Amino acid sequence: MNAATLRPLLGLFAAALALAACDPAAPPPVAPPKPPVATEDPDDAPPPSPEAIAAEVQAGEGKACAKDAECAMYLRCVEAKCALPAALEGKPAPGPTPALAFITARGEVQFRVELAIAPEERSRGLMYRPKMHPEWGMLFVYPKDREMVFWMKNTYMPLDMVFINDAREVVGVVAEATPLTLDERKVPGTQSRYVLELAGGVAAKHGIQAGQKVIFANIPE
Repeated sequence: MNAATLRPLLGLFAAALALAACDPAAPPPVAPPKPPVATEDPDDAPPPSPEAIAAEVQAGEGKACAKDAECAMYLRCVEAKCALPAALEGKPAPGPTPALAFITARGEVQFRVELAIAPEERSRGLMYRPKMHPEWGMLFVYPKDREMVFWMKNTYMPLDMVFINDAREVVGVVAEATPLTLDERKVPGTQSRYVLELAGGVAAKHGIQAGQKVIFANIPE
């Protein structure tokens, strides 16, 4: 095929391309996907300073409330007022005090406890507290046995975590959990319905360990 014959064919090919480009039925070009937008992970937010916590607690103490979530930092809703929690100084709230006892080789070891039953109570736990009385703890209560994983986000003191199953038997202990860390704290291969948090070192001091029976008093089923 010579150049004279090829020239008209090239012209027809170019015209066809032009018509296709103008065809309203032709699908629009696909834009390349946009890169993902970086977002801030709330777990990366720095914890508040102890001074900031103390200021919020002082300002919030005594305010009216209907539940813990309406109280600042570690204050709890007691008799419709935001108040310092019982376990902070070991001062019981009005009414029957929840308690439990471990049956150890050294005898019965008792603790009074604050309860964390509602999801928002369990989510807050012992966050922001500067200390806890050694004869007190916080008992996390769940509807049934499950694999438990805990963290130390916004928790300023070392803690022992005692995992207890529905049969009220200790299945394991995590000792001296490091404050302000997000490492998983759990007892692999076990299920628990309750987790008792104590001041760091208290479980070892009293010989609390897996296999021991636990007796509850004034703790809802």
